[in-house]
Amino acid sequence: MKNVQEILIEKNLEFILPRYKLYNNMTIEVKTAVVVHLYYLDKFNDYWYYLKNICAEIDIYLISSNPDLLKKAEEQKNVLNKSNIYLIKKENRGRDISALLVAFGKKIYEYEYICFIHDKKEKFVKHKQDILFWNENLWKNMIGSDEHIKNILYIFENNPNIGLLVPPKPSGDHIRSDFRDSWGPNYNNTVRLAEELGLNCQFDSEISPVALGSVFWCRTSALYKLFEREWVYEDFTQEPLPIDGTISHAIERIFPFVAQDAGFDTGIVMHEYYAAKYQHNLIRNMSKIFDILDSVLGISSKVKFWEYEAKIEKVCEYFDQHENTYIYGAGKGSKQCLKALQLNGKIPKGVIITKNTLGTKDYLGIPLIELNDYEHKEQNGIIISIINEAYINEVVEIMSERNIKDYIIY
Repeated sequence: MKNVQEILIEKNLEFILPRYKLYNNMTIEVKTAVVVHLYYLDKFNDYWYYLKNICAEIDIYLISSNPDLLKKAEEQKNVLNKSNIYLIKKENRGRDISALLVAFGKKIYEYEYICFIHDKKEKFVKHKQDILFWNENLWKNMIGSDEHIKNILYIFENNPNIGLLVPPKPSGDHIRSDFRDSWGPNYNNTVRLAEELGLNCQFDSEISPVALGSVFWCRTSALYKLFEREWVYEDFTQEPLPIDGTISHAIERIFPFVAQDAGFDTGIVMHEYYAAKYQHNLIRNMSKIFDILDSVLGISSKVKFWEYEAKIEKVCEYFDQHENTYIYGAGKGSKQCLKALQLNGKIPKGVIITKNTLGTKDYLGIPLIELNDYEHKEQNGIIISIINEAYINEVVEIMSERNIKDYIIY
């Protein structure tokens, strides 16, 4: 059995939906609901903008522990005169996860498809733009318009193997989940929850989870095993909720695994407008990252990036096999090699250069040794760390002339 992330990549289950309709005169003939958890009253109008435009055939459940927000929602509901908007008050415990599993709970069995979504608000001013983009990720990619919702339902109807569609991982200047492993301290508690639910799926701590958060569209039969458990508010940590490591954080990551156990795949879905912004941010960030990697470690391309770990492992192994190890060269290449070695706790004995024209006796804190002053011994190792390939060949010839056979090229 493969991991859900591997399946997603293998089957290319990333859907970028166009602004035009994928369907012809599509009518929603199956029971569908959008389930929403809201808490922040000052942000209510931003989210209500999306909710009021949802087509009449879809039921809406608005769940909150904030009585003032529910009051305002009641007022707006009366203005719309929609009879299928249901307001539910919940306890202030478990946030969005308990809204889904306790307050909405067994109502899931009444529907074939549901979307679950919630609000977000920045805790710090510096995160404001990141959270705005994150909210756009969640709301526009899930319920951005009537046409977008129907496009998502069209994907489900035409791909019976898909059980779950999630937004891409959040991206932002202060958010690292789009580049880093997003298990955090939640791998073990997610595996424990899977065992408790009796899931048959493939976990791998080295493969980042597909879902990070509780926002999704689902074919409800894909998640029944999660809802079969009798969840209560007391299952969830009281406020203030820790930043990580709770049952809520495990549930946020387990949805695709529940779907896999039920025989369904998980896909990622986004609107083309968001996809364009996401790609722009990704390219901007990757460009800056590679500038830094190139200047510090000599990683200037994707090939060098993926080869770097094996390359460093080889050099460190060589280093450990010698009593004294030297670097040959005092340019950009040797600076990168030295940095890589230092990051692995290895300090060369010295830096060998053909002729010392630097006007100093050390190079980045390592003693400089002119070639004519270097006395090679059997227990010595040399790492040639030069970028210019032609000069590397010259140094190799020098090694041959001095009958030095024990060296490695970085």
